[in-house]
Amino acid sequence: MTTTLFNQLLKKGENDIVDFKEIGYFTESPSASKKDKDAEFIKDLVSFTNTVREENAYILIGVKDNGEKVGIADNEFTDGAVLQSKIKDKILPIPKFNTYPFVDDNGLKFQIIEIPIEKYSSPCQPTVAIGTTLERNSVYIRRNTSNEKAGYDEIVRLSEWLKTIPAKASSNSKANTIAKNQDNSFQFDEITIQQLFGNEAAEDEDVERLKEYYFKNEIFNKIAVDLPLRILVGHKGIGKSALFNVAMSEDKDADKLPIKIKPNDVAQIGKGLTDFSDIIRNWRAGLFTILFKKTFSYFGINIKQEDLFNFENFEGNFVDLIVERLEESIDGGYVPEKNLDSLENFLSNPSINIYIDDLDRGWEGTKSDITKISALLNAVRDIISEENRRLHFKISLRSDVYFLYRTSDESTDKTQSSVIWYKWSYHEILALLVKRVRTYFKKPVDEGLLRSSHQADLAKNLSGIIEPIFSGQGKWESRETYRVLLSVIRKRPRDLVKLLTLAARNAENRKSPIIATQDLKAIFDEYSLDRIQDTINEYKSELPGIERLIFGMKPDRKTAKTSDSFYYTTQGLLSKINKIRERGEFRFSNGKPADARQLAAFLYKINFLTATKLKDDGFIERKDFEENRYLVPKFEDFGYDWEVHMAFRWGLQPSDQNSIYTVL
Repeated sequence: MTTTLFNQLLKKGENDIVDFKEIGYFTESPSASKKDKDAEFIKDLVSFTNTVREENAYILIGVKDNGEKVGIADNEFTDGAVLQSKIKDKILPIPKFNTYPFVDDNGLKFQIIEIPIEKYSSPCQPTVAIGTTLERNSVYIRRNTSNEKAGYDEIVRLSEWLKTIPAKASSNSKANTIAKNQDNSFQFDEITIQQLFGNEAAEDEDVERLKEYYFKNEIFNKIAVDLPLRILVGHKGIGKSALFNVAMSEDKDADKLPIKIKPNDVAQIGKGLTDFSDIIRNWRAGLFTILFKKTFSYFGINIKQEDLFNFENFEGNFVDLIVERLEESIDGGYVPEKNLDSLENFLSNPSINIYIDDLDRGWEGTKSDITKISALLNAVRDIISEENRRLHFKISLRSDVYFLYRTSDESTDKTQSSVIWYKWSYHEILALLVKRVRTYFKKPVDEGLLRSSHQADLAKNLSGIIEPIFSGQGKWESRETYRVLLSVIRKRPRDLVKLLTLAARNAENRKSPIIATQDLKAIFDEYSLDRIQDTINEYKSELPGIERLIFGMKPDRKTAKTSDSFYYTTQGLLSKINKIRERGEFRFSNGKPADARQLAAFLYKINFLTATKLKDDGFIERKDFEENRYLVPKFEDFGYDWEVHMAFRWGLQPSDQNSIYTVL
């Protein structure tokens, strides 16, 4: 009990989950017999226990019916063991409760009896009759401020509610109570949701907030290092732009010069040219020109068109040229005074970090698109010769874009050593979420502790905004909610942002400050359909018929309600795909036909499928494409079975949502 919660309960007054008692149940009183006191306590306890609710119930002893605080004497506190003895052999099932003292800011002492939400096999009922107060085998519930016998419909509702309660429900009811009372101003409005969970698009995120919650995994340093070329490859939504934005901001803080090149900057480069060598030369000159302009702009120096250097046949050291021109600008008084210090810092150790991002905008996988990427990378290779080692290019490519480039340009082996595949572990994604939540609530963060802590301990940081226990069905019944969240996302931070954003909006519609099981269940289908559409958009340039393939993986009527509707052996998977192919062949964007094995490999590569293997110890080993690339492109049988990733299942089986839980 906190002072804030205590005051909130007083403010609410007596209701379905709060009762006030001026004196304790077993404080001596000439107006009540011992049996009457026993009956009153038992009736109160079973009534609160049987009341359908979302949070813990409380009996505050030392408070008048009107909410006036009077407190109790030290000798008026009734020990918990005494209270337990009063219900022994008198109630079945035996209800759980806690009792403890509380002292307010004025020094008044109170006794609190807290009744959590717990799963029982049936409503709690007295097994004895006591006078006219308590009837044996009757079901009592709380109606506003009084305890009453439940009617038939109320008993049915209570029984149905008890069935939905997870075995560890007390954790959820405690979390709901804390969330609703620790900060009465907290709510899931749109601003709060974005600040708490982040923006789906990193370029729309406030950079200071991004830096505050950003969690650096091992990939960050491999990209941020000062090497001539780094190519960051990863799926859509994995955080490539976020990494670049954080790295650029850190460059600025360290007085390094970061230059970001966007698609609009290079839109006209290579246009109208057909000879590949000419396109590369045009890209080389174009990149030099863009860097020249953006460097001067970074330091606030206006440059006229006639002052631009012609880089068409430039062969010298670009950084030396930039330094020479910047020094001339200082001598000529063209540098704003506010930028002089940063410019002097740059000139003392001149190097430029060039970030080329978002090149997949408008990507359709055409020959022209592939040529553009290939020419860019060839031009960069030409630039980063011995004379230009102080230029550090960092280029992000979506995995499907890189795949088409890799399979169409014979020179790609020369850039292979510069390729860094961006990947996250589930632990890192959970740690990222915890860091976001802790920084939002202005709590300290120890990244070392985030990395080393057990996931269950990390998840405790989320109990103020997310119910700890998922009230699901099947294998998800009474599972920790963090496990459910990690099960339904791919290893992409954006998946978690999308999932929690949708769930938080649903919670806000209920005016709840905590995301509950019902909020997650309500949005799983929308979340899943979004993941399907994102995947189609991401990979249709590689396989134009991807939509037909994915929706063809929907369970048929015969298997829809069986436990293996989303699980396949290798032969079963190939058989399923061949049935889809009977309705029309598939061709990759290069025109080559795709057989069942190639399509299976494709589904695995795009994270639609996960490889699974039952180990001797009963543990199920799961491997995605980033962990087991040897399974493609020939899709050999290495003893793995296959399952459709949870992120896609609700979208493939929208007409029967509940069966998904039962077959997990």
